[in-house]
Amino acid sequence: MKPKIKLVAKYSSQGIQMAAIIASFAFLGDYLDSYFRSKNAYWTAGLLVLGVFVSLYLVIKSALKNE
Repeated sequence: MKPKIKLVAKYSSQGIQMAAIIASFAFLGDYLDSYFRSKNAYWTAGLLVLGVFVSLYLVIKSALKNE
């Protein structure tokens, strides 16, 4: 593969990875809200924010490793 195509494939897969992490944390939060019968979606909101930070950390870590 050409180097440019490798980079495009790598970064597009990181976008899918970010979406999967964020969705997983959101589903876990939704499950915990229903399990504890929360009136407000505190678990969902909290884990969603945590999922965003975790996914950003992994993307930044990977981008710095490539330099």
